[in-house]
Amino acid sequence: MSGPSDFVPVFRKRMERSFWREQSYAIAFDGQHNVLGMFLVGQGNENSCPVPVSVAFKQVLGSRKCRPCVAIILAHNHPSGSLVPSYEDIVVTEKFREAGRYLEIELLDHLVITRNGFTSIRRTNPEIYARKGDA
Repeated sequence: MSGPSDFVPVFRKRMERSFWREQSYAIAFDGQHNVLGMFLVGQGNENSCPVPVSVAFKQVLGSRKCRPCVAIILAHNHPSGSLVPSYEDIVVTEKFREAGRYLEIELLDHLVITRNGFTSIRRTNPEIYARKGDA
């Protein structure tokens, strides 16, 4: 893996059947960044997709094959085609980042995906990934 953007086609393929509504996925990685699994962690409507952080981490960590998970990439689609992360997208990213710190699971990135492009929240909001207290 050279970067989270390598997984945009994978996420897009999973989302294509229901691209009219927001969906959130997580990919789990081991210490060598080998993929352990991909999980649907939230489904919403055309405008939003609630992603309870506790439910998402339980789903990933509850999978036997993901026990050595040390990192995740989160991704969700914007059916509207907007590549601009919403306020809620930023809040979810911050919550995943904080929860991951306590679980020792790094949030590598949170991607916003449309049919024609994607945005990396790590690139647009690097301050989220550089909070004090991070190892």
